[in-house]
Amino acid sequence: MPSLAAKIEKRLEPRLEERLEQAYRTRYLHSDTIIAKLMAAFWVAVNLFFVSVDFVVLGLGPTLLQALIVRAVILLFVSLYILRLSRSISPADYDRSTLVIWLIASACVLYLQAFTRPPTYINYYTVDILIVMSMYVVVPGTFWNRVIPALLYTVGHFAIFLLVKKVDQPAVYLIFFASFLIVNVIGLYFSTRYYTSRRQEFLGRRQDAATREKLAELANRDELTGALNRRGFFSRAEEEFAVRALQDTPLTICAIDIDYFKAVNDTFGHHAGDEALKTFSAHVRGASREGDCFGRTGGEEFALLLPRTDGKKALAIAERLRRQCRRLFNTSENPGLGFTVSIGVAQAIPGDKTVYDLYRRADKALYAAKGGGRDQVRLSAEQ
Repeated sequence: MPSLAAKIEKRLEPRLEERLEQAYRTRYLHSDTIIAKLMAAFWVAVNLFFVSVDFVVLGLGPTLLQALIVRAVILLFVSLYILRLSRSISPADYDRSTLVIWLIASACVLYLQAFTRPPTYINYYTVDILIVMSMYVVVPGTFWNRVIPALLYTVGHFAIFLLVKKVDQPAVYLIFFASFLIVNVIGLYFSTRYYTSRRQEFLGRRQDAATREKLAELANRDELTGALNRRGFFSRAEEEFAVRALQDTPLTICAIDIDYFKAVNDTFGHHAGDEALKTFSAHVRGASREGDCFGRTGGEEFALLLPRTDGKKALAIAERLRRQCRRLFNTSENPGLGFTVSIGVAQAIPGDKTVYDLYRRADKALYAAKGGGRDQVRLSAEQ
C-alpha cells in the first residue's frame, strides 16, 4: 500500500513510470546542475554581503565571532556543493547533495536568527521568505527535496518567532505567519505545475523522437520482405565501411540472387513469388548474427553485409545459406516449388575507396557464379 508521502506526491506532482522517470532526470540533469551551481554562488554572495550586516547589528564581540563562524560553515559546505556539482554526478547523488546543502544552510540561518540577532530584530525575514521561494522554484529538485527543506525552514522560523522573538504589536505576528503561509502555498503550486509540465514536455519530445525514428525505419525498409531497402542497406554499409577503415577490421559483402525467379512467378503466380521472397528474407534475417545487415537491393536481388568477417568465414556462411535455400519453400499448395541462390562474396581491400567498390566486386563474383551454372558461391578474384 502506498505511503502517505507517496500519495501526496502522486496527487500533487505524479512521477513517470520508473524507467521514464530515470530518463527524464538524466535528460535534465546537466541544466539542473548549472542552475543549482548558480544559486549556490548566489548563496556565497549573499552570505558575504551579510557579514557587513553582522558588524552593524552585533558590533565587535563574541557574538560577532559566533556569527562569522556560522557563515564560514555555510560558505564551506556551499563551496563543497559547487565542487560536487562540477564533477560527474548521477540524479540520485544530485538529489542527496541538494537536500543536504539546503538542510545545512537552513539550520545555519536559523541558528543565526535565534542566537546572534536581538529578540526585536525581524527585518531580515524578508530575505527568509525569498529563501523559501527559492527552495520551491529556483533550485531544481524532486518533490520532497523541495518541500521538506521549505517546511522545516518555515517551522523553524515559526518556533523562533514564537519562543525567541519579542514583538509588542500583535499585527506583526499575523503578517509574519501569513507571509510564510502564502509563500509556501505559491511556491508549492507553481513548482508542482512547472515540473509536471516539464515531464509532459519530456514525454512529448520522446514520442516525437520515436515517431521520427519509426518513419525513418519505415523509409529504409522494404515493405514486402521486411529487409532493408537499397537506400537503407547502403546507408548502413557506408557506416560499417567507415568503421572498418578506422579500426582496420575485415568487412565482407555477399551479393545474392534467387535463380530463375521469373520462372517461379510464371509457374506458380506472383503471389507464390512474393511468399518465396518473404520466406527467404525471414530465413536470412533469422539466421544472421547480431551486427549483420541484410537488405533487398533489387527485385530478387539481396545483399548481406558481414562486419568483422573475412572472406574465408563469409564463404562458409554463404555456402550454408545456399544449401538451406532448397528447403525453404515447399508446401502442399505449391508442390515442387523451391529455388536456389547464387552468391558472390567480396572482402574489403585497400583499393576499395567506397562501399560501392566493395559491392561491385561482390556483384561481379555473383555474375561469375550465375555464369558458372548457378546454385553456387564464388569469391571475388580481386582479394
